[in-house]
Amino acid sequence: MAKLFTNQNTWFGGYYELAIEVGPTSDTHLLAALTATWRHPLLEGCYLDSQKEPDEQPNVQPTSELLSKMRLHGVAQLPNGRRVACGTILIREDGGSDWLVFYLPLGALGEAYDIGEYPFDQPERSHDFWQKPLDEWLLELSKYIYKLSPFRLALIGFEVSGDAYSDQIQEDGIPLKRYFGYVWPQGDQVQYFPKNLARTDLIIS
Repeated sequence: MAKLFTNQNTWFGGYYELAIEVGPTSDTHLLAALTATWRHPLLEGCYLDSQKEPDEQPNVQPTSELLSKMRLHGVAQLPNGRRVACGTILIREDGGSDWLVFYLPLGALGEAYDIGEYPFDQPERSHDFWQKPLDEWLLELSKYIYKLSPFRLALIGFEVSGDAYSDQIQEDGIPLKRYFGYVWPQGDQVQYFPKNLARTDLIIS
């Protein structure tokens, strides 16, 4: 059986994300968004230990106590049918917003797609063949979450949490040039504004 959590490269290389600005600090709203995420039928989880395989530990349900854990782990079935490690991170800004970040580590993503040296590849190499279906998959995940737990804004792309805020969008609108996708709520629906520029100047810290 393939190693999903304990492959030496799984959790490395940066994160490809659906980053959700849930709203002002609220345990209730953040837990609702976290619960909605892990209910998605293409996700398995969540698990507490990233260093044990899923079948070696109990599958736990999100609770208010787990909000202090910040990181939870699971398995995602991607558009091409491959199963890879994934996770959620909770970011709670002092005096700002709560963020829920669903992420796919590039180390795990590389087991499902030929992502090359992304995001360090030469500009002429296109990643559309895997990014477009993955972005659409993350968009559908955001819609699923929004129906169960409305949020202010969601961003789709490589390490995008905090790169834009709903207050900025209210003032300035969605940018015409976009290195990542924007999911912008409108009533009971969301509008999607996909990225239209390649992001080739990123540095993984």
